[in-house]
Amino acid sequence: MQDMHRKQERMKIWLERRSKLALWQMRKSSSLIREKSDGAFKESPDMANLAPLVTVVAIAALVSITTSVNLRESLTGNVESQAPEAESTATAGERDWTQHPAARNLFNLFFNIHTGGAKPWWEGPNVCQTENVEEKNATTEGESGLSMELTRHFSSSFQFCDESESVYKCTISQHDQDGERKIVILYECCKGYERMKGDDGCPRRVELRDLVTLASQIGLNEFLQAVRRVGLESELASREVTVFAPVDGAFGSEPDIEVVGPPVILQRDAPYTITETDTSQGRAEERVRSGLLGHVISGARRSSSFSDEEVVETGAMDATAIRVNFFYTPQKKVMTANCVPVVSRDNRGSNGVIHTVERLLPEVAESLMDMIKTRPDLSTLKTVLARAHYVPKLKEEGQGTLLAPSNDAFARMNPRLRRRLLEGDRKCLQKVLDNHILPHTICSAVIQGKARTMNQLGHYLNISRSADDKIFVHGVQVIQRDVMATNGVMHVVDNVLVPEEALDFLDVLEKEGYTELLSLVQAAGLTKNLETIDNVTIFAPTNAAIQSLPQGLRFRLSQDRELLEKVLTFHVSPGADQRSRLFDSQKLPTLSEGANIRIDTYSLHPFHHYGVMTAQCVPLTGERIEACNGRIRGIKDVMIPPNGNVLDVLSLDKRFTILVSLIKRAGLADALQGMGPFTVLAPNNQAFQRLGQMRLEQLEENVFELQTLLKRHVISDNLCCAGIFRGHSWFGQARLRTLAGYRVRITRDYSNTPRVERSRILTCDRTATNGNVLEIESVLLSRERFGYRRSRWNRPGFWERNRFTEP
Repeated sequence: MQDMHRKQERMKIWLERRSKLALWQMRKSSSLIREKSDGAFKESPDMANLAPLVTVVAIAALVSITTSVNLRESLTGNVESQAPEAESTATAGERDWTQHPAARNLFNLFFNIHTGGAKPWWEGPNVCQTENVEEKNATTEGESGLSMELTRHFSSSFQFCDESESVYKCTISQHDQDGERKIVILYECCKGYERMKGDDGCPRRVELRDLVTLASQIGLNEFLQAVRRVGLESELASREVTVFAPVDGAFGSEPDIEVVGPPVILQRDAPYTITETDTSQGRAEERVRSGLLGHVISGARRSSSFSDEEVVETGAMDATAIRVNFFYTPQKKVMTANCVPVVSRDNRGSNGVIHTVERLLPEVAESLMDMIKTRPDLSTLKTVLARAHYVPKLKEEGQGTLLAPSNDAFARMNPRLRRRLLEGDRKCLQKVLDNHILPHTICSAVIQGKARTMNQLGHYLNISRSADDKIFVHGVQVIQRDVMATNGVMHVVDNVLVPEEALDFLDVLEKEGYTELLSLVQAAGLTKNLETIDNVTIFAPTNAAIQSLPQGLRFRLSQDRELLEKVLTFHVSPGADQRSRLFDSQKLPTLSEGANIRIDTYSLHPFHHYGVMTAQCVPLTGERIEACNGRIRGIKDVMIPPNGNVLDVLSLDKRFTILVSLIKRAGLADALQGMGPFTVLAPNNQAFQRLGQMRLEQLEENVFELQTLLKRHVISDNLCCAGIFRGHSWFGQARLRTLAGYRVRITRDYSNTPRVERSRILTCDRTATNGNVLEIESVLLSRERFGYRRSRWNRPGFWERNRFTEP
């Protein structure tokens, strides 16, 4: 085991040297042209193009080292009983893998590339480093009752670094079998120092003053007056806090009057003064004091120390919170506090930090569900959430955005859909609600022009701000913005966003333009069935497919309602949840009694790329539409329920009387009534008559020869005309093996007519319960097996002169 340890150490050293050597060679081979411009160096395009390659080399080295350390860490666990002290020491050093030189050097990789190896600024003087480690264990020995012994394992690591003028921050996330580990490393100027772009480290010393003096210097006069009025000046000057201070003018932009408690009011023109109308002045002052403390959090927190969606408690008496978010816009990185934009960040004082915000921060003490319960204009939404069992979901901690339809929005809905939703169709109701919930906090202040975001249904919603400052989500107007809660934000909208997944089949078919199918459904009296049916897949023929049906069949369907119902129910397969993915040779039950739909896939290429999928030999259009009570798949033709097996199909067609008699004569009738699948390449009566009466009599007398001939016309697979392609397959010409052992060529000619060898297919896809029947124009004789191997048989006129005689 000691040898193993030494090998692992040598491997780490070798990987380090290789990564350094690769980086040195890349720098040496590149032409780095340094041009002095504004005190900075510019690199040539050649070096910029080499940067990704160097990055890949370094990352590969880091991943290899990490895997090596993890492997060694697991192996050392096997000798724990032999060397416990050495094991604990090695583990302590190895598990802190971010201390590894390769990991640290990766932080500086891009900087080194773009500066030719110069030292990064955060390694200069007066730069303070902080490191925060969070660990989440998957299981513990106490929880599982077992101690696991591993011989090897793999881990994944992800790193994201962000640099500003005075902050360099790297977040590393590591996942392995033990759980998740997150390390945040922060480099920033130490207290009392700052830097400008181009400085090494933080060389500029600044004089820091208390927060009250700092607030006065940056022009927060109204905020200071309010602080002094309620006696918070001394606390603000002495305690170490972070303040989100409203800029001057923010107080006056609030509503005209805030009723604190009758008859005490706060006047708009002087919000930091109190009008005393009775002895309730103390109560009013306490309320204002709490409101100001709602802008203060404990400790000195620069913007770089916050993470997106972080929630911090304030000093307010109502235990309010501030949610910090970061948004990347094309112009800049925007920071918000309770969806109020931060105007100026990181104003540092001797006892804290001031971030100025555009307006007063809203008080946040309730969850989204708690706010909905107290608002009369959202009473319908409250009822809908209760029916969908979403009340706990909107109460739990986390983050998200709720697009809350008002009562008027629900009143504008389609009456039939609203009635169905409100009467307890929970599955459809949940889809409607998921369409209104976004997994992250989206503040209106960051919406400029057009943007889009994904909701919990997996759909993108388009968000836009108009020229008159109105915000629309997928065409629906937001009538109230940024109502903050402890677990997210709510925007009230004036219409309900109904996704297609929440519509029933009738609504979806009408919306997607399947008018011909809807007409047939109404004629068969199945409208109510499509409203109430659930968890099914409908194979929907296009309008062109129904219009192209033979006139005789269309007349029969219009006159025979029972036949029409049988055909339509054959297009409906129960169990949509189990039909989410279709595959080759799959059989789907239908609502038509005793009939199944067979799914087949065909392709000229391996792995079914660029191929065709068929349902009962009808090609699928590729359109897949989710509905509330199932899903719809478009098909290019009408599927007709099969009438028995392949022998039954042949027996019911007068064109194949000779073939049927020969099958029975050869004793193959029972075989063709088996499970299959079989594809019968069926020569019609005219094809057999061209053989001549003498040849037919010879075949009838020689049963073995007759069996061989007939087996040459049966493929032990389901072949549809849609699966016959023109051209060559991946491995040559498409050929299928028959029951006689011969391989027949399947192709299409220049007129796109499907052919089997040289015989045209006259009629496609007479589907049966155990396969398919294809009508061909001539009998496949044995010489056609060799016709393409003997050059003399390929001469012009040979097949015409010798067409109907066997060698």
